[in-house]
Amino acid sequence: MKNITRKKILTIGHPAGVTNRRSVWPIFLPFAGCRQKCIFCAQNLTTGRGKVGDYKSLVVRELERLQIQSQKRGKIYGLGFFGGTFTGLDLELQDWILTKVEALKKQGIINFVCLSTRPDYITPEVVSLLSNKVDLVELGVQSFDTSVLLASFRGYSREVIFQAVELLNKYQLKFGFQLLPGLPKHSLELFYKDIELTISLKPATLRIYPCLVLKGTSLARLYKQGVYQPWSLRTTIEALGKAVLKIWQAKIQILRIGLTPEPSLISNILAGPWHAALGFLAKSLALNTYLHSIVNRLDWTPREILVPVRYAAEFFGYKNQYKPFWQNLNNISVCIKIGNFEQFIFC
Repeated sequence: MKNITRKKILTIGHPAGVTNRRSVWPIFLPFAGCRQKCIFCAQNLTTGRGKVGDYKSLVVRELERLQIQSQKRGKIYGLGFFGGTFTGLDLELQDWILTKVEALKKQGIINFVCLSTRPDYITPEVVSLLSNKVDLVELGVQSFDTSVLLASFRGYSREVIFQAVELLNKYQLKFGFQLLPGLPKHSLELFYKDIELTISLKPATLRIYPCLVLKGTSLARLYKQGVYQPWSLRTTIEALGKAVLKIWQAKIQILRIGLTPEPSLISNILAGPWHAALGFLAKSLALNTYLHSIVNRLDWTPREILVPVRYAAEFFGYKNQYKPFWQNLNNISVCIKIGNFEQFIFC
C-alpha cells in the first residue's frame, strides 16, 4: 500500500480582520473654534478651504447638499465635522448644529455623526451636550509626549489627553485618535510609545498624519532656519509599517494615513514625508511583514499562494514591489492565484 502524503496547507487571515468602511459626508470648518494656531497648522491648504465667516450658513448649505445627494442616490450617509475644533465653538452654536443634524438622523438621511476636536476642549459641559447626539469624537492628540506638545504650540500636556478620554468613557462616548508623528522634538522612540499608549487607551479609530512642512506655518520658518528637520519618507514608511501592524492586531480601525492630496496642499509642501499613496505603502509593508513572519517559521516552502482579491494590491505592494519575493520564495518558484478567497492560503 502506497503512502499518501497530504498536501500541507496554511491559511492566514488579514491582521486587520474584516472592517466595513462607512461613507462619511465631510463638512469642513477650517479654524472653527481654534483659539491658537499650532506650529504645523495650515487648514486652508490641507482642506482646500479658507476660513469661514458664517458657520451657520455653511452648515445649512452642506446639509442641504447632503440631503439632495442622499435622496438622489438612495443612500444613507455618515456625517463628519472636520478641519477645526468643533467643541471650541460656542455651546449654543454646537447645540444649533447638532439639532439640525438630529433632524436628518430622524429622516433617515444619516445614521452616524462624528467630529474632530482637541483634548483640552473636552469638558463636562461639552460631553453632556454631545452625549446621545454624536457617535464618535476624534481627538487631535498628535502625541502623548508633553515636550513635543509644548514645542508644537498645542498648549496642553499628556495628562489633559488622559482626562479627556476619562470624560468620554464616563459618558460612554466612542472616541478616536489623530496622531502626528515627526513634530519638533518627536523621535521614532516617542512615536512607538505613542502607539503603545494608543493601544492601551483603546480608541475605536485612528488617523495618522505624518508631519509636513507647509508654507506659511511657524514650522516652515523653523525649517528655513535649519532648526527643524522633518522625517524622511523612507523612515516614515518603515515606522508606519510597524505601527500599522500593531494597531491592526489591537483591533483599532485605521481611518486614514497621510493627508488628502488636495492641489492646494501639494503645491505648498516645502519638505516632509509626502507621498500620495503613503497609507497604501504603510499598510502594504505591514501586511507583508506579517505574512512573511508567519511563513518564515514554516519547515516547508509553499508552492502556491491563493490571495483574496480584496487584498491583492496590498499583497503585491506599490508597483508590485513585493511580487518578486513571493514568486521566488526561498529560491523556489511559487504560483500566485487571485480569487474570491476569504483568507490567504499557502500550500
